Amino acid sequence: MGAMPTLRLALAQVNPTVGDLAGNTRIVREQARAAAAVDAHLVAFPEMMLTGYPVEDLVFRSSFVTASRAAVRQLAADLAEAIAGGPLD
Repeated sequence: MGAMPTLRLALAQVNPTVGDLAGNTRIVREQARAAAAVDAHLVAFPEMMLTGYPVEDLVFRSSFVTASRAAVRQLAADLAEAIAGGPLD
């Protein structure tokens, strides 16, 4: 029987701030860089990391929903670029 592949998981024990999309995104970037530095393959974050929890009435503001969607799209694109060898700034 051959050796099983290794999966290195990083757990990001962080405290996102409700409504702080920029700050929470910055935390994800920092934690992703730290995980990559120790050769982690996957980083797990708390639920609702970008919006913070509990988001409560903010979900009823269309501007917040739009901004949240834009933040997650941009973060996903940036992480995909970083995986391909680009910067994670």
